[in-house]
Amino acid sequence: MSYSLIIPAQEKNRYHEEGDFSPFGGTSLIEWKVSQCIETINKSDIYIASSSQKPIAICKKYGINFIKRQEAQSLETDLIDIAKQITTEYVLWANPTSPFIGGEEYKSALNVFFNSDKHDSLISTVEKREYMFFENKKNNFKNHSDGREILQPIYIATNGFYISSRKNILEGKGLIGKDPLFYNMDFFESLEIVNTKTYNLMNELIAQYFNKKLEPSLE
Repeated sequence: MSYSLIIPAQEKNRYHEEGDFSPFGGTSLIEWKVSQCIETINKSDIYIASSSQKPIAICKKYGINFIKRQEAQSLETDLIDIAKQITTEYVLWANPTSPFIGGEEYKSALNVFFNSDKHDSLISTVEKREYMFFENKKNNFKNHSDGREILQPIYIATNGFYISSRKNILEGKGLIGKDPLFYNMDFFESLEIVNTKTYNLMNELIAQYFNKKLEPSLE
């Protein structure tokens, strides 16, 4: 099955005045994400989608593709416009604000999704077994003495990446379908830049990211 890996890039956002072009790991956040992707994803399948002209030079440098986004429109409309500019069956939307998810994880998620015939989309999640309340009522437990191991798990979308069909996007259904497949990440990979504090924290954790990649396999 064919797919396009889309990396959205904003020139300015809430966590840095330079947005996804902010300094990160000796380069920029957007180039960091591109470098992760080209390790395992074909360059011809990778796109940067941005309303800025800045990524054009980056795309030429790495031999990947550029999609022009329109400014000041809803994400749903934005997704439709982007989907019109590609021809593949599926879209993998990879946010640069999750800097510890690499190409190998994207490839693994694609394989899991393509081998599943029960789901219409995939979202990256983190699983937690915690005592949850909803509308001031116990949600997934009866007694606080219940061990966490017997609690029903809670799945939280990490906003790291999504997989959806181009057809669904063109129909205005967005990135999350009616029956999404949850692709669980470990804690480190689930980390996301959402504000200035988390941006600074991610920069501090870069060394741990490389240490994790170099850890010997236990298999």
